[in-house]
Amino acid sequence: LNKSPFDLSGGQKRRVAIAGILAMNPDILILDEPAAGLDPVAREEMADMLLDFVSDENHTVFVSSHIITDLEKICDYITFIDKGKILLSGEKDEIKDNYAIVKGDLSLIDPDKIISKHITDYSSRALVYKDDLPKGENFTVEKPTLEDIMVFYVRR
Repeated sequence: LNKSPFDLSGGQKRRVAIAGILAMNPDILILDEPAAGLDPVAREEMADMLLDFVSDENHTVFVSSHIITDLEKICDYITFIDKGKILLSGEKDEIKDNYAIVKGDLSLIDPDKIISKHITDYSSRALVYKDDLPKGENFTVEKPTLEDIMVFYVRR
């Protein structure tokens, strides 16, 4: 690029900053909302840069973000904090594997087994531990995303 740093867009400035920090080869990197203001292509490029950086397992990146899909791409471990309280913490795939979303007549489920539910005029959904899945044909079960889990936890 033959542009002055002042002529770069916000997303370009962020990518240049992250590339410059990675070039310093720190052992630990802490990023707060690194994808803020980036378009989807730039977010994917940033995720690739961070994944390359940690691939040798000699580097650690801590990421604070509200963009859960980016965290799913980048992170191995997740700690979900809401209002200063840790709600979930652990290995990303293990967290996702521990839960299920149940759709159907939620009145047929033991209320003590429901972590959180969301009922609209058109659907009824509940987050449950996978081990507490209800029996019967009145339910559809889906594997939740991290975002699903976090939304259910915040709504409860």
